[in-house]
Amino acid sequence: MKRIVNLFLLLTVFTAWISAKTVYELPKYESIRKLFLAPDGKTLYVELVNQYLVTILKNGVKIGLCNLDKSTYYSENGVSAGWIYHDNDAKKDVIYIDGKVIMKADFCCLIYFSPDGSKWGFPYSMDKKYYYQIGGDTFGPYKFGASVAFSADNQHYGYNYSMAEYEEYVVIDGKKFGPYEQVLGPYFSGSGSFAAFLYMKNWKHFIDINGKTYDVFQEGHIPSYSPDGKRFAFVYVKSGKYYANIDGKSEGGYGDIQPVLFSADGSEYGYAYKKDLQKFYMKAGKKDYGPYDSAYGLYYSPSGKDFGFACKKGGKVVKNEYGTKSVAGGSWYMNITGKEYGPYDGVLYRNGNAIKFSGGHWGFLYGLGCVQPEGEVFSQPGITDFDGGKWYVCIDGKSYGGYPWMDFTFTPDGNAMIAYIDGGKAIVESVELK
Repeated sequence: MKRIVNLFLLLTVFTAWISAKTVYELPKYESIRKLFLAPDGKTLYVELVNQYLVTILKNGVKIGLCNLDKSTYYSENGVSAGWIYHDNDAKKDVIYIDGKVIMKADFCCLIYFSPDGSKWGFPYSMDKKYYYQIGGDTFGPYKFGASVAFSADNQHYGYNYSMAEYEEYVVIDGKKFGPYEQVLGPYFSGSGSFAAFLYMKNWKHFIDINGKTYDVFQEGHIPSYSPDGKRFAFVYVKSGKYYANIDGKSEGGYGDIQPVLFSADGSEYGYAYKKDLQKFYMKAGKKDYGPYDSAYGLYYSPSGKDFGFACKKGGKVVKNEYGTKSVAGGSWYMNITGKEYGPYDGVLYRNGNAIKFSGGHWGFLYGLGCVQPEGEVFSQPGITDFDGGKWYVCIDGKSYGGYPWMDFTFTPDGNAMIAYIDGGKAIVESVELK
C-alpha cells in the first residue's frame, strides 16, 4: 500500500518539560477524527477527515476509507480493525474487517470485537430483516438486533434481538432467555466472571446477574464491574429517586446518578450524583466532592491511588420561556485526586474518558474561547467538539497546544503522542515526558 506520510527525525524542544519528534505530517486534511495507540505501542491508528470521508492509517499506511457518518472500530489490543463504507452506486454498506470485505448489506452501523481481536461480530439488515454475523456464523432473521458482546477471556458471547413489538430475547453462549417486553445486554465483566442483562417482564424492570434477579423498580442502567472481576454494581430508579446497588447492597436516594466506577483492585468505587437543581457531587472513594453545576467522567489510575473527573461551577440559575429553571454560564475544571485545574471553557471527552492515566502521568484535553451547550446538563459524554476557540492538552499540570483541533494518548514507554491541526496540516508527534 502507498505510504502517504513523511517521517522526520528532527527533535524540537517546545518547553523545559516536553520535547517532541514529528512522526506524521499530512497536508490537506480538515481534521483528525481519532488517534488510537495499541497498548503494546506497536500499532498506531490515525483517522483523517477530508470532504466527508475518513482515511484510516495504520502505522502511517492507508488501510481504508469510511464515511464520516460511520464509525471505525478497534479491538482493545489494537490487533484488529473494522469499518463501514457506503457504496453509493450499489446502495450498500460494505463491512470491512482488517481490510477484508466481509459482506455487503442494506444497512450496518456497528462492529464489535473481543478484547484480543480474535473474534468479531456485527448486526446488519437485508431485505428489511435483521441478522447477526458472528465470525463465520449467521443468526436470524429477526425484526431487529443491534448488540453483540464478548467476554475478555473469549469464553462467552451474546446478543439480543426482537421478533415483534414487546417480544425480545437475549442469547448468552447459545442459550436463549425470554420473551421479555424489553431487554438490554448482555454485559460481561472483564474476566468473564459476571454476565448480566436488563429486562422488563410483565411491565416491571429487573436485572439478571449470573442468574440472580434484582428488582430495579422503575428502570435500571448498564451494570459495571471491578477490573478484577470480583465486584459488580448497577444504578436504578425507585419512586423517582436514584440508587446505586454495590454487590447487592443499595445506597443513595438521589435526584440523578451516573454509573459506578471501580478502582483497578476493586477496593474503591465512586459515581456522580445530583441532589438539587444543578447541585452535583462526585463520590470518589470515601469522600464526596462538590457541589458543582455538573460533574462527570470519574476515572481511576491503574494503581487506584489517583482519580480524576470533570466538573463545572460558577453558573447562575435562569428560567427559560417555559419557566423551567436551569444553570447557565460557569467554567469547567478537572479534579485530579482532590486538586482542581482550570478554569476552562470546556473539557473534552475523547476516546472513552475525560482523563487518561499512565504510570506516573495523567492528562486531559480542554478548550479556551469556545462554546459548549448551556443549561442543566448532568453529563456531557457526547461532547467532542467546540464552537470556535482553541484546544489544549494538559499533561501533569502543564499545558501544550492552542490549535483548532487536538488529541493525545500515552505510550507504553511512559511518553505520549499528540495529534493536532496547524495551518491546514494534520501533525502527529511523539512526545518525551520528563
